Amino acid sequence: MNKVAIAILTPIVVMVVAYSGCSTINPPAVLAPGPTQPGVYEFEVGNSLYPKSRGASKGFQRYLSSGEEVTGSLEWKESYAVHYKWSLYIYAPDGTVALEWNGADLKHQFHFTPTESGTYKLEILKRDFRSRGMRLTIDPPDWSKWGES
Repeated sequence: MNKVAIAILTPIVVMVVAYSGCSTINPPAVLAPGPTQPGVYEFEVGNSLYPKSRGASKGFQRYLSSGEEVTGSLEWKESYAVHYKWSLYIYAPDGTVALEWNGADLKHQFHFTPTESGTYKLEILKRDFRSRGMRLTIDPPDWSKWGES
């Protein structure tokens, strides 16, 4: 009977070790711009409980001067289809929506020019249940993490 218990427990222990090893090597929700690629951020947008919640989101913020052009692209790293529309929002310093886009494309390019100086917030909101990897490429670079759910 002890041999059976050991045979059943061994795979469970191995799975836990393998999972903890993976999370140490490649942790989720990493904001990691490469030194040779300023303005390129790769991160995970977690599981969504939509429609019971607004969805899962990641956010970034940066001080922008009035008239400073912002260009960028968002790309889901997985190629499987998006089941619910996802959204891009850029919020002005006063909290109003300065730019909004919704769609089911796997990639989206955007352009924005602030009308006033201040800290702008960029939010990516997805409603699909599954966690997904995303790449944000944005100019000007040096955005910092802000609010996520």
